[in-house]
Amino acid sequence: MAFYKSLRNIYVQIIDDIEGRTLCGLSSQSQAVGGRVNGLTRKSVDVATMLGEEIAKIAGSRGIKKVVFDRSRYRYHGAVKAFADSARKNGLEF
Repeated sequence: MAFYKSLRNIYVQIIDDIEGRTLCGLSSQSQAVGGRVNGLTRKSVDVATMLGEEIAKIAGSRGIKKVVFDRSRYRYHGAVKAFADSARKNGLEF
């Protein structure tokens, strides 16, 4: 699971490294979460928590239970920690 955040948005993808394809993905701009993101204060921690919840639901519906969390160069605090905690709470194992 690859995590990326820009100044305005957060992007998450679950990738199969062996086959080299994306299994599912989600961002703060996705239509699936668009209405919920606009209702938030747009703080990255709030958005990350909501995205962690949603990606765990999507992964669970596709039979994905375990992932390796690639947080790129981001330190494990703030939005990254909020996302990871929310995803774990909703069923993903890292």
